Amino acid sequence: MKDKIGIEANTYKQYGHFKSRVLQPSITELNKKTDLTIDFKEIKKGRSIERIEFTIRHTPEKELQLPKHKEKQKKAKKPSETEQMRVRLNTLADAYQFDTAFFVQLHQGASLIWPDNVEQELEWLIRYVNDEQTVKNPLGFIKSKITSSWEIHEAGGQITFADLQPMKERPTGRQEKLPEWFTSKDKPQEAAKPNPELNKEKDQLLKKLAEKKGQLSKKDTPTS
Repeated sequence: MKDKIGIEANTYKQYGHFKSRVLQPSITELNKKTDLTIDFKEIKKGRSIERIEFTIRHTPEKELQLPKHKEKQKKAKKPSETEQMRVRLNTLADAYQFDTAFFVQLHQGASLIWPDNVEQELEWLIRYVNDEQTVKNPLGFIKSKITSSWEIHEAGGQITFADLQPMKERPTGRQEKLPEWFTSKDKPQEAAKPNPELNKEKDQLLKKLAEKKGQLSKKDTPTS
């Protein structure tokens, strides 16, 4: 039997040791972990055990007790407060988004300026950028606003984005400043009244010129 179950012949020389350390533990484990029921009976000859008879029954209704593999469940890391804020503010952003690296830097700067009101200040700034049509680079504009706010904060000033208002009316084209004389609405001066004496002198002068011209034309005419 020892050879069949892989035990060296010179081990467990006493049957009692073999029974308690090998035979019974093995049968107990098989009965527990398989759908087999195994019994054994010792056949004696005198006072010694001559042989062992095994009874093996298949019992499919028996519930198998297989070892449970405990899988280590990786606990999902809860997003940081900064990441949660980034997700919330991204829902407000119109046609642009904050990636993680950019927002971490943005949040660090804003936290130094408004330690108790970071999210509200950033929300005001985002809403302004959404409505202000002149902003062509939203992320660059937001970064520049935080930078300038930090400079004001360092100088001892206070700043908030709550008062930012987008331009409702924007000038179209260039407006020329016209001189006053061009836009003057003064009435034109009335024409001077005719002077009879001046007209008489004018007529006499024209008559003399006509006579002089006639005399000159007669001198130039050849005689036959």
